[in-house]
Amino acid sequence: MKTYIKITLIALLLISCSSGIDVQKRNLAVEKYDLMNYESLEKPILMSVDDFFDGNNDISSIAPNLTEKPKLSEYYSVFKKILKNKNVEDVFVNIKDINIYENGKLRDSEWFFSDMIYIVGKISKSEVAELTEHLKPDEVEFDKGSIIQNIKPKYSELNVVYVWWD
Repeated sequence: MKTYIKITLIALLLISCSSGIDVQKRNLAVEKYDLMNYESLEKPILMSVDDFFDGNNDISSIAPNLTEKPKLSEYYSVFKKILKNKNVEDVFVNIKDINIYENGKLRDSEWFFSDMIYIVGKISKSEVAELTEHLKPDEVEFDKGSIIQNIKPKYSELNVVYVWWD
């Protein structure tokens, strides 16, 4: 019996590790953005690129409509590169959902979910579309009258371009 329990525990440990999610980083982001209170928070919840992608290996956390998509590391790399562009002030991941289960907890294999990323700056829509084309977004468009433009005074004079997956 002890051997069976030991093997079962090892199997469970391997399964949880194979998800590749850094639960500690996820939990830090959950705390930083108060995501355990997701339902009562004002929307949108705008997360930094690092907070969303660093430690995330849950492929279902972005671009929900795509059955074949790049690795999460590719999304991260593209948006980090965009963030380093001299014409970009900021990049935000819009959190759309988090699965909080009946027990009031998150599964160690899951991350939060987004289908939209905003780019703020003097970058054009066509530049963003070109840089993200291989990520297969459904739409790259200007966000008119965005709440993002109210975050910082300097944002009001800049473009807000969103990348969206249906």
